[in-house]
Amino acid sequence: YQFTDWLSAEIRSGADIYTTNNESKMYAYGPIKANGSYSTSKDVFKETNHSFLITAGKDELFGDFGLHGTFGGNLMHRSFSSIGVTVGELTVPNLFSVNNSKGMPALPQSASEHKINSLYGTLQLNYAGMVYLDLTGRNDWSSTLSKANRSFFYPSASLSFIFSEALRKATSSDLSWLTFAKIRGSYASVGNDMGPYQLYNTYSINKDPNGNVVASKNEVLFNSDVKSELIHSWEVGLEAKLLDSRLNFDLAFYKSNAVNQLLNIPINGLEGYKYKKINAGDIENKGFELMVNAVPVITNDFTWDLTLNLSKNVNTVKELAEGVTQYQLGAFDNVHVLAAAGERYGVIYGTKFARVEDEKSPYYGKVIVDEEGIPTAAPGSHYLGNQQPDFMAGITNTFTYKNLSLSFQIDGRFGGKIFSFTNRMLKANGRSYVTAPDGNRDKITYDGVQLVNGKYQPNTAKTDPQDFWTKLESRSSGNVGITEENLFDATNIRLRNLSINYVLPHKLLDGTAIQGASIGLSANNLWMIKSYMDGVDPESVYATGSNAVGLEALAPPTNRSYYINLSINF
Repeated sequence: YQFTDWLSAEIRSGADIYTTNNESKMYAYGPIKANGSYSTSKDVFKETNHSFLITAGKDELFGDFGLHGTFGGNLMHRSFSSIGVTVGELTVPNLFSVNNSKGMPALPQSASEHKINSLYGTLQLNYAGMVYLDLTGRNDWSSTLSKANRSFFYPSASLSFIFSEALRKATSSDLSWLTFAKIRGSYASVGNDMGPYQLYNTYSINKDPNGNVVASKNEVLFNSDVKSELIHSWEVGLEAKLLDSRLNFDLAFYKSNAVNQLLNIPINGLEGYKYKKINAGDIENKGFELMVNAVPVITNDFTWDLTLNLSKNVNTVKELAEGVTQYQLGAFDNVHVLAAAGERYGVIYGTKFARVEDEKSPYYGKVIVDEEGIPTAAPGSHYLGNQQPDFMAGITNTFTYKNLSLSFQIDGRFGGKIFSFTNRMLKANGRSYVTAPDGNRDKITYDGVQLVNGKYQPNTAKTDPQDFWTKLESRSSGNVGITEENLFDATNIRLRNLSINYVLPHKLLDGTAIQGASIGLSANNLWMIKSYMDGVDPESVYATGSNAVGLEALAPPTNRSYYINLSINF
């Protein structure tokens, strides 16, 4: 409601509700369940938000000074419920019914609720349309934290100066080459709570295969004293538009620290739990982002628009909890991805090749092979690299001719490491190209050294390819071979997106209720231009919901998707 030209208010309510029906069928005569298995479930999600917002503001309130402000609040209520039936094995093969169970069906059921009440406000002071000071504050009350800690406040402040306007006034010139220019700086603090029911430990009631009631507990020892997470960040940036906006750029430098993180830290199993939830850690991100946009060609009928993005982020673990120097993000056999204090986030540890370590030796750094000419493994677990890229870049071209436009995006990730179990399995079973390049199955003489009579000498042993790859991929203490053998450079460049779009001429829509319409075709993940992983996509990961992106294990190929887009405006 608009009270005056400087004061208004609004009230909003909304709901997001959806139901998901899941069904899983495993057909008979396979190696897992002879007659097949079956499960079905129903998930219901609901989130409601009720908010109000009061807005007041006026430019030139005191001379060249303007003042704007808002004050509002929100009530968020989120609920989730799930119920299902799981049949361990069917009685009649391939009859997918919950009544066709050999044993007692399992009846998994869960429900949760989560509420956050919030009050927030903003205040902006501006001067002559050139200088802007913005202050914000927000306080949340979360149902997932204890009464003593459920309230948390986080503010922000930013200052920007549009110096293109100041230069125009100072020089009494329109500065036609400088369309717009602004410098900015900001500081912000953001709070996060956690998922529901993580304050107190409880037991889950279930039934065993014989129908007996059993109680179980989870692996995490909860802590009712935990507080909200906090992320403190600052940013400085420069934005400019030149030559009537035909050349634009935006450069930003930033730094953020995530503190009081809610972590599950490993503890002594004698306490009855594997992990304990605590507030700890200081994870730092710092880097820069650059966006450059140019319009190299523009005519009455044709436009070429070019956008370049470049970014670099250094993610460092400044500290973890007291007495904790490493926190496991993910693992596969004896390959581990860790957050280690003092190191970049996501270091990869595993086994490596045994090498000549005598710096005075002419063979220093050479891989040591056995009498069969097959590389050997060094004992222990070793630092092998980091999963983080050195930098990322992307370029987007858009060509428009009258009502027809064509756009494509090429992006790349440069640097970082990833372990590929898929490649290990392909090599061990002779399915990888490297085991028989171009069909060549000649015996292999590995470029390494052998220890003969106490001295190293070049390897001359010739090994059958099948023996070589089978034994190499089975070396070391685990089941994944020597980690270093299948640790790859995660650099990759790909054609990320291609789209074509046509806007219908207005004359075709005259006399209809349609104000505008367009139709388009688009495709994603079209072409891997460059990769070092022998056919495996570096964007494949070991498990979803994990920060261990430096692991890949028999992941399915990433999807290539195609879309038809139709847009109609009334």
